[in-house]
Amino acid sequence: MADDDKTEDPTPKKEEEAREKGQLGKSQDLTAAIMSGMAILFLYFYGTEIVRYHIDSIIFMFTHFGQLELSHDNIVSQASAVVYSSLMMMMPFFMVMMIAGVVANITQIGFLFTFKPMQPDFKKINPISGIQNKFKLKTVVTALMNVAKVLVFSWVGYVVLGNAWQDIFKLTGQDLVYGLSFFSYIFFKLALYILIVMFILAIIDFSYQKWQTLQSNKMTKQEIRDEHKNYEGDPKIKQKRRQIQQQMARQRMMKDVKDADVVITNPTHYSIAVKYDELTMRAPVIVAKGVDVLALKIREIAKTNTIPIVENKPLARALYKSTEIGEPIPQNLFKAVAEILAYVFSLKKGSQSKGTTANA
Repeated sequence: MADDDKTEDPTPKKEEEAREKGQLGKSQDLTAAIMSGMAILFLYFYGTEIVRYHIDSIIFMFTHFGQLELSHDNIVSQASAVVYSSLMMMMPFFMVMMIAGVVANITQIGFLFTFKPMQPDFKKINPISGIQNKFKLKTVVTALMNVAKVLVFSWVGYVVLGNAWQDIFKLTGQDLVYGLSFFSYIFFKLALYILIVMFILAIIDFSYQKWQTLQSNKMTKQEIRDEHKNYEGDPKIKQKRRQIQQQMARQRMMKDVKDADVVITNPTHYSIAVKYDELTMRAPVIVAKGVDVLALKIREIAKTNTIPIVENKPLARALYKSTEIGEPIPQNLFKAVAEILAYVFSLKKGSQSKGTTANA
């Protein structure tokens, strides 16, 4: 399918799949810029202490060597002690770099933990695909960005160091402390300018990576329709699921017929089961309804459970069309239903009073 047909923005499902595969708009240049900035800040505040510590360690090592017997074991022991202490001294720097790298990545793409980008992909080692990839827009833009970075960094270095050459030649005859201070100043000045350029190029690269990722994940109209179809499910399966749900709903409804107070019928096509409890209900409620075969089933259950059946053709049709199961009857039909319920309740009271008299 031609890429020209992919004109639609990716769906959330497509974006989530791309994210799981590690196909994200992430800029390595922005990560490098953030880490470089943290490194410069760390060295600005603690660089002097680190340099002084290493110089003192070297001086101590050579001074201490003069008091020891020169042997392989002594040299290895002293060198190991100096290397270990140097590593411990640099450990905060390494920790800052690690945290800066993690923060830089989370800032761009959020928290993501996946092994899919590490899985082998034989397409990447296909020589034909490799040749084709070299002429892709992303590869060309990356190459141009690398050339631009080299040129810009070279120009920044030339400007900063070119202005400092005369001062460098004046260092002749100055003490070591002054020389170190001067070179530290030049180093941080150069690092600051390079860092500014890095962030400018990184923001451009980050914007391009986001745009390129969006373009690569675009979809055709047919792909969106297929995804929607797969998400919604096959129509036959949906129809079968709907049939099962309707069957379960009918079974629950038939159980509720036993609790009805009256069944209002057409009498042949409609059956409406109504329940009313004056203590818990504000209005009568439809507990079951049906037409034709289902209506006949409702009447059979009503007869089995000695529930009164009242024929009222207009009311049965109106209740069936205007009220769903579990809903109270409409206000305009309340009077007609109330008269039927009053009649049914009077019959129940009469039968109960007769039963009480007979028992007496």
